[in-house]
Parts: sequence; structure tokens; C-alpha cells
Amino acid sequence: RAAALSIARLGTFEWHLATDAVTLDDRSREIFGFATREGATAQEVFVRIHADDFPRVHAEAMHSAAALSRLETEYRIVLSDGTLRTVVSLSHPVLSPQGKAERMVGVFADITERKRAEIALHELNETLERRVAEALAERKLLAELVEGTDAFVHVADLDFRWLAINKAAANEFERMFGVRPKVGDSMLDADDPDAG
Repeated sequence: RAAALSIARLGTFEWHLATDAVTLDDRSREIFGFATREGATAQEVFVRIHADDFPRVHAEAMHSAAALSRLETEYRIVLSDGTLRTVVSLSHPVLSPQGKAERMVGVFADITERKRAEIALHELNETLERRVAEALAERKLLAELVEGTDAFVHVADLDFRWLAINKAAANEFERMFGVRPKVGDSMLDADDPDAG
């Protein structure tokens, strides 16, 4: 069990509800930035939870103990040097012979790097979406300008196949040759009535 926890980089804890004492293993102490191996209180652990996350986390912990339910929650902690970490904890109550929660036991995992990667990926996706939207808007604008002009615009590949043609050019070509060209047609075939 210890090897599995070590490989997974999980820390364990026990919170004794009657005394408010908390027992942390070495990995949990490292995650929360506790230097010594002395016991801690729930208050000393809770004080490290980010002020914006604390009310939710505390309410969830109290509810879990009262409802005898499993709790999985994610929150930020602030170390004494100001370092911010994101952790996830999974815990469940251990019942007394009378069927009441006497302690909460569980594990902590430091997911700071994963959260940073998720945020970076989210920001990258937003940047890419914005760039694609800008490129599509520019392309649409160009297409509207080309389509709206009276100039004849033909775009062809090296085999003289139309890649693009605007309305004015298509109308003029049809007027001159009696065939309405479209993208993919060959210019060489379109003006030769005997082609094809």
C-alpha cells in the first residue's frame, strides 16, 4: 500500500473529529508545506486553504462527516512562502461503534502541474479559436469584396482549372462562350464547344 501511494505521489491523512487533531504522512506534510513531523490541528491545515476556496471546502467537509458520505474536492492551498498549489482530496468517514463519524481518513494529491497544463491548453485553444475566427472573417471579407466587384476575377491552377471565379467573371464568360463556368471546371474545356 505504501509503495502504491508513493508511486501515485499521494499523501494520507486522518482527521480526528472529537479532538480536531490531524495526522499527516510525510507526503501530505510536503504538499501542505509543514516542516516538522509533529501533529497538526485541522485549523492549521484549514488555514492553508485559499481564502476563496475555504468556505466551500469547510462546508463540504462538515457535510461529509455529518452525512457519513465520501468526499472528493479540489481546492488551492497557500504555503507560508506564498506558493500556490492546487490539491485534490478524497476522504470518507470512519464510524464509531455508535455509528457516528469519529474521524475522516483520506488522501491528498498535488495536481498543480496538471492544472497549469490544463490552463495553458485552455488559453492555447482560446488563442487558436480567436485566430481561426479572425482568418475566417478576413477570408469572408475578401470573398465579399471579390464577389462584389465589377472586375473579372479568375483563380486557376496550373492545369487551367478554376479554383475560384467571381460572379462578374462567370457572367462575362457565359456571355462570350455560352457556358457558365464553375469551380473545378477546366478553362480549356469550357470555351471549346466540342470538348468533353
